[in-house]
Amino acid sequence: MCAFGLAGCVAADAKEDLGDPVDETEAGKADFFSRRVEVVDTLDYGTSVRGTYAARGFSGYTFTGAAGARVVLDLVGDGNDPVLYLYGPQVGADWARARRVARNDDWGGGFDSHLDVRLPSDGTYLVLAREYWGDGGAFTLSLACEGGECRPECRGDVCPTGAICERIYCIRAPCPSFCAPEPVETACGSRGLPACGEGQFCDWAPDADCGRSDRPGSCEAQPTICTREYAPVCGCDG
Repeated sequence: MCAFGLAGCVAADAKEDLGDPVDETEAGKADFFSRRVEVVDTLDYGTSVRGTYAARGFSGYTFTGAAGARVVLDLVGDGNDPVLYLYGPQVGADWARARRVARNDDWGGGFDSHLDVRLPSDGTYLVLAREYWGDGGAFTLSLACEGGECRPECRGDVCPTGAICERIYCIRAPCPSFCAPEPVETACGSRGLPACGEGQFCDWAPDADCGRSDRPGSCEAQPTICTREYAPVCGCDG
């Protein structure tokens, strides 16, 4: 917002840093983090995803990166004020010990956010998006690799924490295999949880009694083929 007069245009005061979703002084950091961050999906290089701000505060997306790789992230709000964070690499079963790599708000004189960084080491990284004022709304998040290859190579079948090896087989070597982020499980089938998307079903553990115990399941892809043996079983959808 600018005010025009004899003195010209007066810039508004700089917005304060909202801080991290992990409060280093908070007891039980893992629980504190999980209550504020909703990890939604994985990100692929050269792609964009449409998302909405999580009710918890932070919407998260994961990707893998190699040490020294230059990656570019853009977060464009749909008429709102997005803030972009990058954490990693993942060092435990959750993100409670996550370290901030970079943060950006209001890049290039506008409200959208942009990061251009070199990753410190091989690993799985977490991108967070939130609306500065805590409002809802939609955004578009994109990930790009500046260079030949940004993914870390598998060492045998071993990948960094939070990643799996996408094995490539070929006749003529070399044909390296690369690490990809572990798929994000979407909870379903319990109170307040959304329905699974098209082409998915809610998969409950056997002792969850098809959700009647109020235990959530996870959204999984619907199978497209059946095995040949005749062994009918009733599913939770009847």
